[in-house]
Amino acid sequence: MDAKVLIEARQKAEQAVAEMPEGELRIEAFKIILNRLLSEEASPVPRPQVRSPRHQRVTNRKRQSGRDNEEDTVPRSVPARILALKADGFFDAQRGIGEIRDELQTHGWRYNVTGLSGPLMRLVRERELRRLKVDDGGKTTYKYFNP
Repeated sequence: MDAKVLIEARQKAEQAVAEMPEGELRIEAFKIILNRLLSEEASPVPRPQVRSPRHQRVTNRKRQSGRDNEEDTVPRSVPARILALKADGFFDAQRGIGEIRDELQTHGWRYNVTGLSGPLMRLVRERELRRLKVDDGGKTTYKYFNP
């Protein structure tokens, strides 16, 4: 390593810790900074910039939304999870809301029946599913099935 590069790195490291109080913390900070400066000089490849966690989340979201194969993604919303059941052929037979809840639970997605009624109605309005009113022993229920 060139002596000039070493002297410049040492000076930069000294400037970086100049305002710190004397002690072990200052010495350790100096060592870390000096090592980092020297490693940057030794490697011809520029080091990646450290980005904030928020920036990483946004970047990851952009990557996820630009995926070519949507089948590899895990459904995150209730309607998407219900549509995943539909894709598996679950709604080939008429199903009650309790059966739908139970099937979602077998996939590890736990919902109350009351939390499923709204998304199911939305899917019916969007014509992804159909709904039929059934009289079940004096009790009126709805069954959901493929259109």
